[in-house]
This record gives sequence, structure tokens and C-alpha cells, in this order.
Amino acid sequence: MPSIFSPPAGLNRSALSVRLAAWSFYLLTVSACREPEAPIRPLSSQTRPSASPTPAPRVLPSNGVETTIPGSTGFTPKPVDPNEDLEPTQDPEGSGPVADAPLVVPGDAPIAPVAKPVPESLPPAAADGDGAANPPTAPVPSPGPAPKSVRNGRYYLKGVASGRCLDMPFGDAFGYPLIIWDCTQSETQVFTFEHVADKYFKIFSPYLRTAEVRDGVAKLGAVIQQGNGYVDGDYQQFEFELQIDKLTYMIRIRGTDLAWQVSGDAKVNGTVMVVGKASGSSHERFTLIPVP
Repeated sequence: MPSIFSPPAGLNRSALSVRLAAWSFYLLTVSACREPEAPIRPLSSQTRPSASPTPAPRVLPSNGVETTIPGSTGFTPKPVDPNEDLEPTQDPEGSGPVADAPLVVPGDAPIAPVAKPVPESLPPAAADGDGAANPPTAPVPSPGPAPKSVRNGRYYLKGVASGRCLDMPFGDAFGYPLIIWDCTQSETQVFTFEHVADKYFKIFSPYLRTAEVRDGVAKLGAVIQQGNGYVDGDYQQFEFELQIDKLTYMIRIRGTDLAWQVSGDAKVNGTVMVVGKASGSSHERFTLIPVP
């Protein structure tokens, strides 16, 4: 019986050897052209992918500076100084915003009296019978008959109705109103008159602050204030009109029928000077007292 390894009939051994050699060459060629497969290794804990870390939550504190709460990522935030880059908007007592702007008063409403700062050079105030303190006062010389034409010079201006003197209480500041105050013959109550044109004068303080109508518009209720400097405006030029008593003057604003007036016809210290209708009332009249 023939074996499966026996050559087929009619095939000699030489032909079989040639066929086997060709088949072996084919197998070697195919295996050489195939890429070797990488060995499969089990995953370890070091090569196993992990889930993306969750970012730590953010917190916005009351001071508006963002910080981060440390989480599993190991992040350590920079400490936040709650007082960093913060500027106070209230005064040290916490009573409200710090006030650094000039006083603003409505033109048509009654104006509250202004508190006058007391210079350090003045003596302490004296107390009256009920214990209330009164500002120091100094005698004011009695004027003689007033000339019809005012001359250049330095004067105190004493109100007829109130018996108090005009005052520029804030020294070399500007934007603050002129007021009436007890006559003390202080520097803030000295006004210099200087002729500028026709019958008009400019009026300024020892600190060279010019009396003027606020905002440069002469209208009823406008404030007479300490200006920043003379610019030759009509709102800075005034006429001293001698009254029928031949002793007092009304201060008219150039080019208008308006005059200086004590606000609300009041008589108390700190009352503001405003623009009123020129009527010659006692609240518009002043005695000019030359400074010795």
C-alpha cells in the first residue's frame, strides 16, 4: 500500500525535490514580508489612563479678589490681603463720604448759614450769661458822611440790617460763598476796592480772591462767592450806589438791576450773600468803613 509521503505515480524524485524547494522558498518569502506583532502585555496601574482631574472651585470674596480653594490637584493659592489696593471712601469716623468739593448751593432755595472756620490766631471765644460762647468782637470805627464816589482802598463792609460784617471765611480757597459774621476786623473781613472802568470796581481779599457771581451768570438767588482770579468779567465788576441816607451803599452788579443781598433777609452768623433785586432794602445796604 502506498504511503501519503510516497511520490505520485509518474513523478520521479528529482522533480519532487524541485517542487519542495520552490514551496519552501515561497514560505520563507511570505514570512519575511510580514511585520512582527508586538507582544501584548497586561496593563499596570502606572500605564492605565486616569480620569481628568476636576478643577478646584473658585470663590469671589467680599473684597472682589478671586482666589481658589485647594483641591486634590495640590494647588496652593496665594493668600489674599483684603486691604490690598483698596482706598477708603469714607471719613475716619465712618459718617459718610469724604467731602473735598466746594460748597454748592441751589440758587432759588433758602441757603443755610455757613460755619466759619476759626483761625488759630484769634483769642478764645467769651461766654455770655447763659454759658453760650460768643465769637470775639472788636470795635468798628464809626464812619463819617459817605462820599458819593468811592475811592480805591481797603474797607470793612458792615450790613445795615444785621449789624455784621461781610466775610470771606475760607482764606485763599475759592468757590465758597461770602457770608456775614460778627465784626472782628480780621483779615477775612478786609476787602480791597480797585477801580476798573467807568463807575465800576473789582473787590478782592488779602488772599487775592475776587468777589464774583457764581457761574458768571447774574440771576436772582445766585451766590456771591470767592473767585479764583479776576478775568475782567461783568460778573466781577460792581458799582457802589450811595443811598438816600447819604451814609450807606448798595452794591450793584454791572449791566443789571441786581445787587448783593443777605440770603433770606437773615441776620445770623454764616448767612450767605446772594443776588437780589436792587430795592435799597436794609439787607442790601452796607456801611463802608476804611481800614486804618
